[in-house]
Amino acid sequence: MATAQTLTLFKSKLQEIETVARARRYVPANTPTYRSLVDVIATHIDALKSTYTFFPDNLALSHAERSRLIDLYGVIDDMPGAKKVVHTILLTDIQKVVEHAPPSEDPQKRSDLFSQRGIIGIWKTLQTENISNQNVDEAILSAL
Repeated sequence: MATAQTLTLFKSKLQEIETVARARRYVPANTPTYRSLVDVIATHIDALKSTYTFFPDNLALSHAERSRLIDLYGVIDDMPGAKKVVHTILLTDIQKVVEHAPPSEDPQKRSDLFSQRGIIGIWKTLQTENISNQNVDEAILSAL
């Protein structure tokens, strides 16, 4: 799948999840409609994960897309499986940025890149959830 198509599909799936998740807030819990919306979110989260697997190694999400995933994370708090998928996507994406960052001999460039891409804030958010990756942790800590 071409990179542009993959990115467009990813953004589209993310938008669909956000729309359904917002609608779910206005539906009483434990009703058939609510459960149906949860099923739709779960299906789209799986599609989002599948789409992300087609991203080339050198393509990372934008800061805005990562922020949208963090926002989504708060809305799907009652869906542990969906949260795990979002964690995985975010951690994998941060790993891509870390791997393609300037060498560690230039910590200021690395720090600037991580700040521009919003990596440090998202990394801290994942840390509060005890989600980590040793390579990511070391790279970010060395840039701080």
